[in-house]
Amino acid sequence: MSASFLEPYDLAVERLPAHMRTLAELTRDSAAAAAVVVELRARANQRLSLLQTMQLLAPINDATNHDQLAGLMTTGQGVMSEIRILLARQETATTKALIERQRALDASHRRSFLIGIVGMPIGVLASLALIALFTERLVAKDPSDGADRPHVGRGHAVGRSERV
Repeated sequence: MSASFLEPYDLAVERLPAHMRTLAELTRDSAAAAAVVVELRARANQRLSLLQTMQLLAPINDATNHDQLAGLMTTGQGVMSEIRILLARQETATTKALIERQRALDASHRRSFLIGIVGMPIGVLASLALIALFTERLVAKDPSDGADRPHVGRGHAVGRSERV
């Protein structure tokens, strides 16, 4: 077989261990996902082994053991089906998890919005009530308690004493 024909295959085989390590690192927090990665690694290695064995039978000619080649191809097809099923199950689980996380995030956004809509006016009202309370207490202080305070009212200027 031509080296250029096998170049994508050879490159993929070379990169597979690094990709599997990355996948294992990304799933280390989930025991279920990590188990899927282990199973995927085993199936990928099984598939690579079958492909390498089939390469030994190339080129196909009259001397090729056709029964062995057909058996390897059937086994390889079964392994690929298992890999596809495994990935489809994982994709379904991932989609369900993403949908659930999105629902939780949406619920959190709704709660935050409601707290802001209800909480902000309540906070403003509470602030205004405190200001009114303090203003009322300030104005209601009795100047006859002997303290010399300036008065605001008829005939009195603010800040002036009552000396004639």
